Amino acid sequence: MAVLLSQGEKNFLAQMIASNIRIDGRTRTDIRPVCLEVLHANDEAPEILADVSCRASIGKTRLLVGISLAIETPAPHAPDQAILRISWMNSAANEPTPEQTETYELYTDILHASLIAKGGLDLSSELLAPFPGEKVWAVSVDILVFDDADGGVLDLSSLAACAALADLTIPAVREKDGAVIIDEEDRKPLDGAPPLVTTVGMFQQEFAADMTGKEEATARTVVHIASRGGRVGLVRTRGLGAILPAQLTTAVELAMGVEQRRSVA
Repeated sequence: MAVLLSQGEKNFLAQMIASNIRIDGRTRTDIRPVCLEVLHANDEAPEILADVSCRASIGKTRLLVGISLAIETPAPHAPDQAILRISWMNSAANEPTPEQTETYELYTDILHASLIAKGGLDLSSELLAPFPGEKVWAVSVDILVFDDADGGVLDLSSLAACAALADLTIPAVREKDGAVIIDEEDRKPLDGAPPLVTTVGMFQQEFAADMTGKEEATARTVVHIASRGGRVGLVRTRGLGAILPAQLTTAVELAMGVEQRRSVA
């Protein structure tokens, strides 16, 4: 995730972006193919412990997103809402560096906001919060990163999480004699489809989609946009370069075009 480049390397990559020919032969708006494979706990995959999981890859970047359910007492500050948790893990045995931890915290914030944006998960719905103030579903999104060599970790995690959520069904919950009963035979799918996160980068005056790790480290400004079906649910920017309203519009339009090509539902 941490990509160290010399200023010369950054200048070269920025010049390639400006010329509209990237190192891997793509233009600024070209995106790489994404591979998604949705798996269930009863599939013949011993590493799958979640209710629904999705293996995902783009280039050499590979990760696994698992969605797990549990009935819990709601959080005191949101007693009428289900709980949405997001966690990140590296496949490597070593602890994440402070920089990686900071990046994962940023990704968690963006992914959480995108999943509950308009059209996404309704944490207050009867399906997810069957007994407000008493018992609600806790939805855990666990992301295991095997390899982040080719960047795109946040976008790929968003795609995989949305693919898994589209296949997730929620058991009915009933109360009998003061006890909560989960009916595994009576399950319903989630309503809606969360916006997909798309990351674009501004270099000199040009924007590029589906950046590699080196390209993202070179970009002056990085813009994360969550959108679905022409509706924008989230825009976050980071980096050192200022971005004008007209440039932000260009970034959003580019991201929405990528989302339409990548949409999983």
